[in-house]
This record gives sequence, structure tokens and C-alpha cells, in this order.
Amino acid sequence: MIRSAALLAVLLPLFPLPARAGNEVAARRLYEEGLDRYRRGEFPDALSSLTRSIGESKGFLLSYSVRAQVRRALGDAAGSAADAKAALGIGSPRNAETFVARGNARFLARQDRAALGDFEDALHKDEEYADAYLGRGRVRDAAGDRAGAMADWQKALKLDPKLDLARYNLAAALN
Repeated sequence: MIRSAALLAVLLPLFPLPARAGNEVAARRLYEEGLDRYRRGEFPDALSSLTRSIGESKGFLLSYSVRAQVRRALGDAAGSAADAKAALGIGSPRNAETFVARGNARFLARQDRAALGDFEDALHKDEEYADAYLGRGRVRDAAGDRAGAMADWQKALKLDPKLDLARYNLAAALN
């Protein structure tokens, strides 16, 4: 028995048990709550929900990406940059939603060409994903393509009339 305990004491540091993956269900629920609040312009509440989501699952790309946007909207440039960097370090996208998340993180990190590629990839996976049009519109606007940006934001609103961020960007472009 003592030999087994001694052997375990030697081997355990060499082969640690995997870290707890986190509660993905709770992380997803809190992410969706935070995303909804972000879309409504409720930035402090969105920040709270997204921070709790990350607390449930440290590898939840979507939460880091949206929290980076929320922090930017709240004027926290350093926090936004840190979250964008964290999002970019988490795995590879597999679906339209994660391509958009990475595209948003890349846009915040001023990697506009790569961000545009992610939004295009998201639209190839799901051509009716409003958030992909919203993101691509932001990149196009930053590149000086106001007409392309406005077309993307109009398409986003057609697909999701409740997408207030697209409405806001469209109104700002018209002024």
C-alpha cells in the first residue's frame, strides 16, 4: 500500500488529471443572455453575463469575443484587447457562429483582412446568418466601402429585424 502511494506521488505530477472542462450548458446560457443584452445596448449587464459565462468555461470563444466588443463599447480598450487576444487563442472555428466570433475578435485586433475572411467563411456556412453580415459590414465600413457596409447592414436587418446594432450602424452611416 505504501509503495502504491509513493508511486502515485511520483507519477501524478508527471501525468496530471485533465482540468474540469467547465459547465458548457451554463456557459452557453450566460453567453446568450450576454449577447442579447449587448444587442440591446445594455453593456454593463452584458459584461456581467459574459464574465460569468467565461467563469463557467474558460475556453468559450463566443463569450470572449462578445465581451471584447462590450468592453470596447464601455471604453475599456485594454480589456477589449485582452479578450480579443484570448478569443484568438482558442481553437479553430467549426461553424458560422464561431467564424463570426473569431472575425469580431480579429476586427478588434485590427486584423481586418483576416476578419473579412472569417465573415465570408461564416456566410459560406450559413448565408442567412445576420451577425455575419453585421460583422462584414463593420469591416467594409472601416475599409472605406460605405455602400458595401450599408448593403450588409440592410441584409442583416432583413434577416433579423431585432438586430439593433445593424440599425445603429446603418443610421450612423447615413448621418
